[in-house]
Amino acid sequence: MKKLIFLFFAFISLSASAQYVINRPIANKIVYGSNPVFVQSAKIMFTADGDFRTETNWNTIDQNITNASLTNSAGTLTAWKITVPSSNDWDIDGYPSNVGSGDFSVMALSKVVYNYGSGTSKTITFSSLNAAKVYKLRIAALYYDDPTGDDKTNITVNGVTKQLLMAVANTPYIVEFDGLTGTTISFTVSGAGSAIYPMISAAILEEYTP
Repeated sequence: MKKLIFLFFAFISLSASAQYVINRPIANKIVYGSNPVFVQSAKIMFTADGDFRTETNWNTIDQNITNASLTNSAGTLTAWKITVPSSNDWDIDGYPSNVGSGDFSVMALSKVVYNYGSGTSKTITFSSLNAAKVYKLRIAALYYDDPTGDDKTNITVNGVTKQLLMAVANTPYIVEFDGLTGTTISFTVSGAGSAIYPMISAAILEEYTP
């Protein structure tokens, strides 16, 4: 009987619904100890073409950046670095939508950056991480206009690909990658299928003691 009660409440807990559209396959679920300890996080909103939005404790990152230092969500400079390669196809679009989602603020989701052209991709790298820690990476996008199949975006980390569906206007789409380790973590943004506008708005990197 105790086992049945335990399984019932475990099922209820796992079934709690999210407040945003999320793609999180179990195969990439993070493995923690019994009491994982949150250490810090860094929030990044991506930009281009001189659009330098600013928000307290968010890092505003353009392309053609090598080893830029990141500030954490408490406003403290970390050892973490981010590199975003340059691309003539990197562009920005969007209007204030007054839509946020959890840790992703309205400002962070007010614009998208994208590469134009079928087959284009961009790989963004975090470095100087702590090899003894475990990381979670969340990536979000929101587009104000009626999305089409041209906007579906693949995000790939360590050979695992998840998709930002971009199916409904003014809707935050978020993917998570858990259980990431190592001193560098990279993610690649590319069009899903024949999509020619792969886009992202923001990312949050979280550090835990396993």
